[in-house]
Amino acid sequence: MTISASSSRSILETVETRIEEARDITRYITSLLVFLGLLGTFYGLATTVPAVVETIRSLNPQEGEGGADVFTRLMSGLEGQLGGMGTAFSSSLLGLMGSLIVGLLELFANHGQNRFIRELENWLSTITRLGFSGAEGEGGTDASVMAQLGEHLAQQSDALQTMLEGAQLMNAETESRLSEMVARIGHLVEAVDRAGRANPALEKIADGQTKLISLLETQARSGASWGGGGMDAESRMRLRSIDVQLLRILEELAAGRQETVADLRMDLASLTKAVKGAR
Repeated sequence: MTISASSSRSILETVETRIEEARDITRYITSLLVFLGLLGTFYGLATTVPAVVETIRSLNPQEGEGGADVFTRLMSGLEGQLGGMGTAFSSSLLGLMGSLIVGLLELFANHGQNRFIRELENWLSTITRLGFSGAEGEGGTDASVMAQLGEHLAQQSDALQTMLEGAQLMNAETESRLSEMVARIGHLVEAVDRAGRANPALEKIADGQTKLISLLETQARSGASWGGGGMDAESRMRLRSIDVQLLRILEELAAGRQETVADLRMDLASLTKAVKGAR
């Protein structure tokens, strides 16, 4: 069982109105008790005032009357006055006490009503079906609801189109970066190949130098010489120069390899970041 939000609100308003109508009798009783108390007060005063006047008139002694008779009439007049005052005060007291009691009961009834309305609202919320509301609340027309829904869908479509365009731009940028990375990697591979091709030539030079040194040592041990004078200082200087140049070439090749490996690592890291960003 489900009801709409407008039906739930209508039910709550109807129940609250019916309870308020039933409580009108208690408000009327409270006002009636106060009114009856005032009415009794006025009635007592209306009884007391004529009794006071009558008592004052009765104090005039008649012929042949003594003081005892006058005192007797005074006592009877005071009794009438006190009876009227008692009626006035008792009616006011009863009216006020009755209104206080009814007011306390009204307060308890008000708390009970609020608790009942709250529980009824909580129960109705469990069976209330939520839906779209028009420009004027639940009473809006279906056309206005559909218009708002269409406008909302159009906004979402525009936002989605913008996101797709941004994604396409990012893909194009990523592809360009990937192409650049591929080109750099190709250049690095070519540089490594060139370095690898240079290594055999250096090895041949080193082998030739080793053979030359062994030949010179053999001649020195056998007592032979170049040109009869042995190995001169100029030859030794040239050999040392060759050794120094070879060492420099080897150091430069090692440094070039390290730079190439570092560049390759940096390019691979950039490529990894670009691939992750493309995802």
